Formats: sequence, C-alpha cells, structure tokens
Amino acid sequence: IAVFQADYRRNKAEGVPLEVLQKWTGAELLKLYGRVDAALTERILPPEFNKDGARLPATVNTDSFTDTDDVLLENHTPTPTNWGAWVLMAHSWTPNTIIIKTNKAQKTATGSGLIGAYRANANLSSDAHYAQADIDRTGDDAADRPTAVMVRANGTTNVNGFYGGAIWDTQDKTRLVKVVASVDTVLGTPQNLTLTPGTPVLARLEITDTGGLTLTISGGSTHTATDDTHSGILQGGIYALTNNYSATWDNFEEGDLV
Repeated sequence: IAVFQADYRRNKAEGVPLEVLQKWTGAELLKLYGRVDAALTERILPPEFNKDGARLPATVNTDSFTDTDDVLLENHTPTPTNWGAWVLMAHSWTPNTIIIKTNKAQKTATGSGLIGAYRANANLSSDAHYAQADIDRTGDDAADRPTAVMVRANGTTNVNGFYGGAIWDTQDKTRLVKVVASVDTVLGTPQNLTLTPGTPVLARLEITDTGGLTLTISGGSTHTATDDTHSGILQGGIYALTNNYSATWDNFEEGDLV
C-alpha cells in the first residue's frame, strides 16, 4: 500500500485526471481485496486524498493508424476513437520519427541504427496492463534491430519502460527489454521464431502489478521475465530500431489486465 500511495501522490502531482486515478485505485482494490467499496478506498488512498474515490477499471485504447501518407505519428489522430495523441520519446541515440504509410505506422529504414519510440499519451487505469500490435519488417535487418510494443512507457527527454517484440534477421527471435533513461537491459531468454518479411505477426506484451512480464508472438512463442521497474506508469507505446529495412505496426491496442 505504501508503494501505491507514493505512486498515487506522484501521479496526482503530475496532473493525472481524477477519473483515471479512480480506475487505477479500483484496480489496486481488486488486486488486494477482490472488491471495490468506499471503506477500503479510504484505507488505501493517501490520507490527504482519501476522498478521491474509486471505480471499476475498464480502459482500452486502439489505433488502426488510418490517415494520410507521411503524416507524422505525433500529428496523427488515433482511429477509430480519438483517445489522445502519440508522443515521441527522445533517446540518447538521435530519435527518428514514425510516420503513417498505407494506413500503418512505419519507422522508415535509415541506413543507420536510429530508434523510433512513441508512447500513447492516454493513461490506462492500472500499471498492470498490456499492449499489442501487428508488427512487420520489410526485410531481414542487422542483428538486434527489434520491432516492438511497449508497456509502462514514459518519457519526453528519455525512453523509459519495457518493450517486447521480434527481430527479423538470420536468427529470428523474440526481444524483451527494460529501458531506464534510454539504457537497455535485456530480460529473460530469447525464443526462436520463424519470420517472413512482409507477413505480420501479433506481438502482445503484458505486465502484472508485480512486474511479471509475458511476451507472446501470434499466441505462440512465449518470452517471460520479472521486473517491477516503472511502477505506477500507465501508458503503452511502440518501439523500433531500424537499419536497412522499415518496421511497421498496425491494429495497436492497449488495455488493463482486469
């Protein structure tokens, strides 16, 4: 509860809307007690905010990336429902923008290792959530060039969060990484895949309230790890590092694990 209260105070100070905080509190109550009621709500909230209330969490954001070609992702309006906007996260390597191309998000090949990382600037109700998308690559790129989705994504001057996805190269495999201030730490054991450029696969990354991470590719290969860094962060995102071939995402979805 002390950790939750500290995260609550931080999010309150950062101006997270009350409705979002209430859903997050509801998710915490379900985890701890299996129910949401007024007395328990007052018990777990910080004393100075114990009248803020709680509600059952139910937040899902999607984006089909339907838009005009070459629109920057930060200028794109999410479709079919406008839940907010995408925010480019800076990186210690020069950040590279993602654009809309044929109704998909695309990180264009650059000929050098540049990172494209965006977070969905709309809070979910809990830091126990998932992000998923159909990911693809236009060719087998250099080693360790992932196309991925993110959970607990945070930052505007640095990338923070977890990303999970796939690497198209001569040894296709999964990739699961923790990022703190744009510094990567590889987590868990990579799983072998069979990937074909031009054939999308569904990448889904989940994180529980205690940091249990599960990456699945098209419902098959599973890559797991445990790391509870970035607790209290309520946004998902997308991430790629490209060299000679472009990365794409379609049918993005993020939501709470409830």
